[in-house]
Amino acid sequence: MKRKLNLILCFALLITIFLPLSSVSAYTGGYANGKNVVAMISDKYFIDRPHASKKNTTLITDNNEETSYLLPKGNMIMIDLGTNRTIDSYKLKSDSKNLRIIFYDQDTG
Repeated sequence: MKRKLNLILCFALLITIFLPLSSVSAYTGGYANGKNVVAMISDKYFIDRPHASKKNTTLITDNNEETSYLLPKGNMIMIDLGTNRTIDSYKLKSDSKNLRIIFYDQDTG
């Protein structure tokens, strides 16, 4: 009896180790939820002027943690929230540890 119980527990442990939980948790209802994101070269000249470096995507704000967007080195993303907002928290998933997040309001220029 004890041997069967140990076998069942070992089998259950193996199942939980090798079958990852596929549930994905993403925050919905945020200010950037579903917004179009502009990825571009991080140069002030290109922020207000059309340039070939600009790429639009919603993969970053689609609330699906299984989708991703590869941001080339030296590029930045810009999300226009439409109006001034008070940001007291944010959620970001990234493989890079060398990130900088900056919030601007419309008066920053």
